[in-house]
Amino acid sequence: MDRIGSVPWDRIVHWYGRASDIPESLRSLESSDPRAREAARKRLERCLEHQDGLSQATPFATLLILAALHDRHLSDQSALLNVLCRIAEVASSQLGSRNAASSLSLDDLLSPERVWPAFESEETDEALWEEWDVSQEEFDAYHVLTARVLVRERLFLVELASSTVMLA
Repeated sequence: MDRIGSVPWDRIVHWYGRASDIPESLRSLESSDPRAREAARKRLERCLEHQDGLSQATPFATLLILAALHDRHLSDQSALLNVLCRIAEVASSQLGSRNAASSLSLDDLLSPERVWPAFESEETDEALWEEWDVSQEEFDAYHVLTARVLVRERLFLVELASSTVMLA
């Protein structure tokens, strides 16, 4: 999970504010403590998908969850597959009701005009959150780009799902 540092987590958001807590959640998926892993998984579920919508952090976190699954050293692979299935379901649902194309890339989502300013205070963030008006194109891009990430990995995910079912 060494790619966690390449995303400016403190400058992108999920459903509950800045995504600066995502790296720790991702690292906690590797914990030897089953309660810590479950808490991390639940935190990721809450932050990356909410009321049938994906957040700005979702495509990036999805990439890193997939990287962790590729390493195959996580204890809770089936639980993480469930998280990814829910994310895929939401992405698919949103794409089915909108244009499935997006001119935005992952790099575009990290461009200076789309990321949040450096953290000043909780009060400033609250005001930013209230004023933030993400465009429909950008909101759609969260779904399109997440779906693209998952589609690229579909064979791996099917193989992993088959192997975790066999182990259960």
